[in-house]
Amino acid sequence: AYLEDDLSIRSFVKSVTKTSFFMNQFISRGEDLIVEAKILLVFVNKNGKPIKIPDNLFQNFKPFFCDSIKV
Repeated sequence: AYLEDDLSIRSFVKSVTKTSFFMNQFISRGEDLIVEAKILLVFVNKNGKPIKIPDNLFQNFKPFFCDSIKV
């Protein structure tokens, strides 16, 4: 991709635990897939220990959950 290219970014949550989200992200230009990313987001406290996902963030991510996720 080049500066000022129109890119499409599709993201969705594949799985959820009490402390993390596993996401897939696809970036494309037109019909060409440029990259597929697999992202693990872990919520941690100031000491680096995993903590429960804050409810407001969980609710904001909910529209991006895959149909297979049961909450």
